[in-house]
Amino acid sequence: MRGHKLAPADADEWVYQPGLPASARIPVSGAFEAVDLQLADWLRGKRIDTAEWSTQEWIHFLRGLPRELGAARMRRLDSAWKLTESGNDEILDQWLLMAIRNHYEPAYPRLEEFLTMVGRRKYVKPLYDALDFKRATAIYDRARPLYHPITQATLDALIAAKK
Repeated sequence: MRGHKLAPADADEWVYQPGLPASARIPVSGAFEAVDLQLADWLRGKRIDTAEWSTQEWIHFLRGLPRELGAARMRRLDSAWKLTESGNDEILDQWLLMAIRNHYEPAYPRLEEFLTMVGRRKYVKPLYDALDFKRATAIYDRARPLYHPITQATLDALIAAKK
């Protein structure tokens, strides 16, 4: 926007209004567009090449999948890319969230391990939120002492609200 003067109405929208202004440019990512094409291929049962994907491309792929995948597709994903064994917390967190939503039991031991080893609120809150009360409480009882007090307070409230 260098050299561009905003009209007073645009300035109000950019500075004082919530969200992106109508005049904001919509970013386009060639990498994400390529992932979207591969995602469509994967959903049709085709093999795809993910060897050069970045973390962000993986996250885009996983978030682009249907929310309800079913056991067969979850197994297919895990078998192809060993997502349950991922050492990348960003990818693993998204995968574990998908595992909870799809009741993918093979990932649950890794979920419990992750929740007792990683205490970052940005990771653990969505996972606890997606878990049923019984499982969330069982894991949280063991993990709570390991979490930062701010994370504890957030999760204490979340678990209380699940009751």
